[in-house]
Amino acid sequence: MSSRGFIRAGRPSRHLTIAIAAVLAGSQASEVLAETALDAIIVTARKREENIQDVPESIQALTERTIGRAGLQELEDYSRFLPSLSYTAQAPGANKLIFRGVADTDRSFYSDTSAAIYLDEQPLTQPTQTPEPRLVDIERVEALSGPQGTLYGGSAQSGTLRIVTNKPDLSRFEVIADATAKKGSSSDLSHDISGILNLPLIPEQLAIRLVGFSAKDGAFIDNVLGTSPGGTFDNADVARKNASGEGEYTGGRATMRWLPNDDWAVTAGVVFQDFHGSGNQDHEPGIVGPLRNVRFLDERRDDQWTQFGLTLEGDLGFADLVSATTYFTRDVFYNLDNTAYASYLRNIYANYASDPYTNYPQYAFGPDPVGLGWRQVQNTSRFSQEFRLSHAGEKWAWLAGLFYENFDDQWDFRSQIEDFESTKAFLDFWEPLYGAVPGTSEETFYRINNHTKTEQIAAFGELTYVLDDQWSFIAGGRWFTHERDRRFQIFQPANRLAQDDNPVKRTDGIAKKASVRYRFNDQRMAYFLYSEGFRNGGANIVRPGAVLPREFDPDKLKNYELGFKSRWLGGRLQANLALFHMTWKDFQTEVSDPGPLFASMVINAGDAEIDGAEFDLSVRPIDGLDLGVNVGVLDAKLTEDIVLPPDADGYEAVIAFDGARLAISPELKMAAYAQYTWPQQMFGGNFYARAQYSYNGDALNDLECDPAADCSPHQTMASYSIVDAKIGIEGVDGEWEISLFVDNLTDEQAELYKFNVPPGAITVNRPREYGIRFMKKWSGKD
Repeated sequence: MSSRGFIRAGRPSRHLTIAIAAVLAGSQASEVLAETALDAIIVTARKREENIQDVPESIQALTERTIGRAGLQELEDYSRFLPSLSYTAQAPGANKLIFRGVADTDRSFYSDTSAAIYLDEQPLTQPTQTPEPRLVDIERVEALSGPQGTLYGGSAQSGTLRIVTNKPDLSRFEVIADATAKKGSSSDLSHDISGILNLPLIPEQLAIRLVGFSAKDGAFIDNVLGTSPGGTFDNADVARKNASGEGEYTGGRATMRWLPNDDWAVTAGVVFQDFHGSGNQDHEPGIVGPLRNVRFLDERRDDQWTQFGLTLEGDLGFADLVSATTYFTRDVFYNLDNTAYASYLRNIYANYASDPYTNYPQYAFGPDPVGLGWRQVQNTSRFSQEFRLSHAGEKWAWLAGLFYENFDDQWDFRSQIEDFESTKAFLDFWEPLYGAVPGTSEETFYRINNHTKTEQIAAFGELTYVLDDQWSFIAGGRWFTHERDRRFQIFQPANRLAQDDNPVKRTDGIAKKASVRYRFNDQRMAYFLYSEGFRNGGANIVRPGAVLPREFDPDKLKNYELGFKSRWLGGRLQANLALFHMTWKDFQTEVSDPGPLFASMVINAGDAEIDGAEFDLSVRPIDGLDLGVNVGVLDAKLTEDIVLPPDADGYEAVIAFDGARLAISPELKMAAYAQYTWPQQMFGGNFYARAQYSYNGDALNDLECDPAADCSPHQTMASYSIVDAKIGIEGVDGEWEISLFVDNLTDEQAELYKFNVPPGAITVNRPREYGIRFMKKWSGKD
């Protein structure tokens, strides 16, 4: 391996590319406007560099240029333009990724999520609390649709989202300043400021890249004056305009790249991000009006994480070696208004008879409880180590790897109300019957402390055989073993230990992959892919009288995919199509145990099937004009009834019927773009104009509930469309850019997620906003 190869891998290309497999593929830089063909995109989805059009599976990519032109910063932004990706939108850093409709429920507190997210070589995946790196100085976003179990392991069951950062350029000095400001009639001022320094310390051998950013998403949801559910108090002390929807980000990245000789490269770095926001981004349009809600306390969310990484690359002669070592730590805190929930518990459970042991007297909070919030503190750490060997010959190519991960996650959750020790629940139930001590409740009527340690080891590999210029074959697999050690404590009230459980569950298995590719010529190919993904098993916390089983097993997703990738008209037009059928066996889902005590438990519920298609088209009909569209279609449903084990009375609850629609993902998702760059130079640059459109069909917030079933009613999130527009001018050398834009041109109020509690709460997108962006680059010569 030569040092030239390392230099290419470690610096951004001057020949800027467009995202040919995603809707937002931007136009070429000014210096290449004369070229007619769409550029290729190099991806590393399969742990090696290759043209996205050569990969025999469905992948979408958003390049650095696309991210900048389209104004993509957060998961909410770029998920609109990835047809296979959906998510539960609650708050930044508190969402759940979903590929191809593989969603059992909107909740996943105790089971693994079905989709993975990576920042470079670091897995970041967490149940319902997915970290969301802000897209600053990002080389590429890759969406790998379908099971990725062989190369990415558990939690890559339905797909993997990869965020790839820019690495130090070893040959040129560069400084980049980027600033954006925007505001709307319904929102406070937002800003986004970043700075980048690329500094070669020893030309062609050692360089550092420093990135820093500060951003604020202005609040836009009013907390209006309202009365409590019981009508005895109001929220006058916290009601104000633009009380929520705000988020402040600060962060940075420092990366060093060193080439000690022609055969080795070392990349070391640290990434930091700090978020402070105002709770969930929801409003209550059916209760108090659009972009309004009623909250009785100031909600808050803090999320801080740091990633350390060390990657070694070397040429061993017989193979190339990659060693990737990463360590991740994260601290999360949130406090959300639980006034409506406390009233709900009181109304549903506390109207009890004279027998204090029936009908949940522990929730007798009085006629109008004052909520003090759901409060959670969460601390996470993750260490991972991966070794990979790979070699590519004329006929054979192979990749083999070992993976180790140690994940530690601890959270303490409390539900609190004001003057808890003055309620009948405390005075008539907890104190006389269970010896709760006055003065020790900390206003907490329910508390959970959960500490989960997981350790996994895996061996994986892929083998490619090229028969001739037309046929090639791939076979791969991953063996894994996983142990989950969970310490779970329930306190009722805050410091009275009601249950202490420590289940341990070890699971292992094999995921397989096979594909065949046929090339019609160097511009068109077809492939068939079989791939498997899995989620690890685990053990439940069993409360007295529980009906559901203690353990749940891994579930497996099998994917059968037929695809076609092509270029036409001398490379001016690109069309890709993937058709897939997936079977989900014994899928895990969280349900409420039908026993006498409330418990959320994971079960292997049953089977489901998902049929779908993904199509994307990019075309440059004339120089300077780029058009594109992508479409995702899904039919995701159960293939059998979900029936719980019989309770103490012998009753078997049916919580969903055969044919029920799966949660979260729309049946139709699409997006389109049009961008034109004028070839004539004006004012020292080239003007461009861009419009982009996205559509998200209706989706369910939970598994479809039939009226005859024993399930919690689902809610339908309505379809929505969002349009953005932008005009700008870019310097002919690409070293400056000014643009004006309008986000959400039609002021659409999209239903991103519907909550069951508080009732009527809906996560909403940002309103129409007008903005300006300025970028300036200073750079030395190559």
